[in-house]
Amino acid sequence: MIFNYLNPIFEDRFIFDIYASIKCRGNHLVVKNFRMKCLRESRGGRRVIWVLKCDIKKFFDSIDHKILFSFIAKQVKDEKILKLIKDILFSYNVLPGKGLPLGNLTSQLFANIYLHELDYHVKHVLKIKNYVRFNDDFVIISEDKNILQDFSAKIKEFLHDRLELSLPNNKTSTRKFMW
Repeated sequence: MIFNYLNPIFEDRFIFDIYASIKCRGNHLVVKNFRMKCLRESRGGRRVIWVLKCDIKKFFDSIDHKILFSFIAKQVKDEKILKLIKDILFSYNVLPGKGLPLGNLTSQLFANIYLHELDYHVKHVLKIKNYVRFNDDFVIISEDKNILQDFSAKIKEFLHDRLELSLPNNKTSTRKFMW
């Protein structure tokens, strides 16, 4: 019920470059679009490109209930629905006030709602065009390794300050990519 209520409200707001838990998007499309972005950035494979790969640390366990609820409450005005969402969110805790259970359909949607803030920041504030996200993993493609390192620092800061999430160094890498 909650998924069917929330999904139409939020799915149209999501950027195209996210692929997890969205109808008609998934593993095959994410690989196809990643490849297309790499080919375009490398000028058909004629230039070396760099790929920044990031994995958010313990993402589902780290989602802050109050932050997530505030994002939902901006779009949902029905008090009964909001109470039900609050009951769902606050019924599960890994740490006080944090965490979503893995596998629930609502958890997948909640995760996309939570990271929509990151997606917006990446695409519209940082103006990154070659960005692809699947759940809590994302990549950014560029011809310039230094730009990727700058983006990495800015994204780490945004995640920490706005979403209370982190990108650990051992789950963040920049690699040369050649065809």
